[in-house]
Amino acid sequence: MGARTEPLTNSRGQVTQAVFVFTNMLRKLLADERPHYITAVFESGVPTFRHELSATYKSNRAEMPEELHSQIPYIIRVCEAYNVPILNAPGFEADDVIGTLALQAAERGLQAVIVSNDKDMTQLVSDPLVVCMRNNSQNVKRKEPVPPVEWCDESWVENKFGVP
Repeated sequence: MGARTEPLTNSRGQVTQAVFVFTNMLRKLLADERPHYITAVFESGVPTFRHELSATYKSNRAEMPEELHSQIPYIIRVCEAYNVPILNAPGFEADDVIGTLALQAAERGLQAVIVSNDKDMTQLVSDPLVVCMRNNSQNVKRKEPVPPVEWCDESWVENKFGVP
């Protein structure tokens, strides 16, 4: 059997690939890790304080594809079905909320496990209290040394913050 070339869809033709992947990941996470606490953090959809600081913040970022955006309400329903609390904070990015929660957990001696493919999340790693799990099942336990130029060159800053 060959690799799937078309995304998963429902009977109405709506793409459901992200819902399928998220649901499987969540089920595996709950079964394998058996977390005492868990939450899902989503963007609020309103501009953040960074947008107020700079009109060009993330202006070079492409919009989320509609076929992915249309699946978010279903992903939220999956979280609700699994009794996973949902958080968002208008005026802040999901990254800000995740970082705050992880650091607050670590301050209380709890291990925070961030499940994200966002490479920026590895900045929060402080072994052993904050670890990051990527979708490829590799745990990032320590910040890997990265040449400063990779983090600080002009294109990275512009892409990350939307300002040169």
